[in-house]
Amino acid sequence: MDPTGLEHRADNSANFANRLTNIKENHKFQKNGKEGHRVKDAALGLRHIVSDIKENHDLKYVFVWHVTTGYWGGVQPGVTEMEHYESEMAYPVSSPGVQNNE
Repeated sequence: MDPTGLEHRADNSANFANRLTNIKENHKFQKNGKEGHRVKDAALGLRHIVSDIKENHDLKYVFVWHVTTGYWGGVQPGVTEMEHYESEMAYPVSSPGVQNNE
């Protein structure tokens, strides 16, 4: 990656120039899904999507995986509400590309 973060030189490196720029959801998570702008209308946002999923599929909870750290830690064992998942500890094995960036 060059100092400006624009030129990608290695196949196994992450582009850390692509960072979160806002706490709000981007266009991909809005009802209209238009790239290049984010409509500041709560009816078009993630809350709308989750409400729609709950209503259409008769769900009480919707769990979302957001991969901020590069991999998912899973469902924590020993939590009463999560017992039906029968979760257990399993540690991730990082790919060579992730290992080069850590």
